[in-house]
Amino acid sequence: MYKCLNNVNPNVEEVRLWAYDEDVLFTEQDEDLILYDYRYVPILMELASDPTCPKDHYCLTILVAYGQSQLAGRVTGAINEIEKCIRQFNGPVSSTVKQWQQDFMEMSGLISRP
Repeated sequence: MYKCLNNVNPNVEEVRLWAYDEDVLFTEQDEDLILYDYRYVPILMELASDPTCPKDHYCLTILVAYGQSQLAGRVTGAINEIEKCIRQFNGPVSSTVKQWQQDFMEMSGLISRP
């Protein structure tokens, strides 16, 4: 039985609770879009790197899709903030998150320094 929180502005602890409970949704539709914000990048990297997190792959797909949308739109403010999050993140990362970090940094470099 799913529990819908109807929360469109979760804090980091709420994101963590959501990620570890497969039956919790932020909204009934497009809940991934709620997390399309650079302030969620650190917690998404953490969760995507935790093999015990039931939504680890989902968190990775949110990181990838959000990052791609910012790069494609050349949203320099958000791109710079995502770069900062990647550089400052000091937790352990999975190989897939590490690959996403490298790919994002490479693409952002091409955009900012063509």
